[in-house]
Amino acid sequence: MPTGILTDVSSVVLGGILGCLLGSRLSDRWKMLLNNMLGMSALVMGIVLILRVHTLSAAVLSMIVGALLGKIVPVLGIPQLCVFMLLFFFSGLVAPYITPDMIADFSAVGGIVTLTAGLRLSRIKTDIKVLNLLPSLPLAFVISALWTALIG
Repeated sequence: MPTGILTDVSSVVLGGILGCLLGSRLSDRWKMLLNNMLGMSALVMGIVLILRVHTLSAAVLSMIVGALLGKIVPVLGIPQLCVFMLLFFFSGLVAPYITPDMIADFSAVGGIVTLTAGLRLSRIKTDIKVLNLLPSLPLAFVISALWTALIG
């Protein structure tokens, strides 16, 4: 049972609904407070994930190529569920080919994306479209494997 996936998707949908219903009723002070706290939380999560990196060069290259490929439409509840469920059910086919180093680089790329989201939420760096960075995530596996095979 993909409990984590269902929890994540449910949280996105519920948060979106609550945001639509209550967002206009919150004072500017509360909105700023929530954005700052969520931003700082994202910054910390990003740093923790980045510290897992195995090959920083592969993670950076994944970010560059992923950002170039991004014009991406925001992914919400149902499409997110479909993608996650496909990944969940097909993960058994690719699991034998995924190394701990690839997972470390994938985590680092996820950390960079999360850190960027935190910077944006905290209004430290607002000119980056975080969704455009999402193609970097699957690229991290491929580029990490190629980087390790070619360079070591």
